[in-house]
Formats: sequence, structure tokens, C-alpha cells
Amino acid sequence: ELLRTVKGAANSYKVSGIPTTYIIDAQGVIKRVHVGFSTGTEKELEKEIVELLPTPTPPKEGKEKGK
Repeated sequence: ELLRTVKGAANSYKVSGIPTTYIIDAQGVIKRVHVGFSTGTEKELEKEIVELLPTPTPPKEGKEKGK
């Protein structure tokens, strides 16, 4: 049963190689797809993820964090 589920998921996402990594935004939209892995891929993935993260809002003046 697990093999059928994994194969179904792979078919749904159109996996063409392993590993396949998907970068998905906050709205659930696939923004990037990486097939395979090589040296330096992790830095590229990190950059793409950071670009999708919301910009942190600076704390309001006069208020300390956690209070």
C-alpha cells in the first residue's frame, strides 16, 4: 500500500528523477523544482527559500521583545 501511495505522489508531482526538491511558497504554489543533487545545490536551495520568506517586521520602538 505504501509503495502505491509513494508512486501515486511521484506521478502527481511529475517526478522525473531522485531526489526531486520542490520550493513551495506560502500560497502553496510550486516556485522551483530541482531534480538531482550536486555540490552547491544546498546554497542555491537556501537562496531560493530565503527569497520566499517574508521580510521580518522590526519591533516597535519602546517595546522589548517578549514583554
